[in-house]
Amino acid sequence: MTIERLVLAVLLTAATACPGPGLPPVSNCTPEDTRCGEAGPEVCSPTHRWTPANPEPCGDGEACCAVDAGAGVMTHICAPEGECQ
Repeated sequence: MTIERLVLAVLLTAATACPGPGLPPVSNCTPEDTRCGEAGPEVCSPTHRWTPANPEPCGDGEACCAVDAGAGVMTHICAPEGECQ
């Protein structure tokens, strides 16, 4: 293997192992699952990355809470702190 091919192989490996700018790292989440993150609800993307579910974090006096969305499906939303269980 020439040095040029070795450098190219290392660069390609690094490029595929690192997320692009602004992308969260790939996790083992199931697409469409939700959870509470640091700023509020997060949803698992089709590419298995936790991303904010809302364009803005939870507001003052709100917290991320798990709620029953029906049919036994839990989801996470911003809700007034007193309503979180």
